[in-house]
Amino acid sequence: MTQKDLLHSILKLHLIDYNQFRLPEVYQVAEGPMSFHYPDNYHIRDKIRELLQRLSKEDGVLEFYDMNGTYKWSSST
Repeated sequence: MTQKDLLHSILKLHLIDYNQFRLPEVYQVAEGPMSFHYPDNYHIRDKIRELLQRLSKEDGVLEFYDMNGTYKWSSST
């Protein structure tokens, strides 16, 4: 499982019922599991932000909703 797949799974598990969610909520549910699976990554929040961008641009499962760090699930999710 890639880091992107892991983050997507975590978000679906914890935030699928939310129409919109913000970056602090993503950190709250994802930082622990991502740090557990990738203990050598000392910049986990940076990695989470990068993966959110990839989930948005490459996979189209998330949409960047506004400039305040709000995301929403795309209609293809």
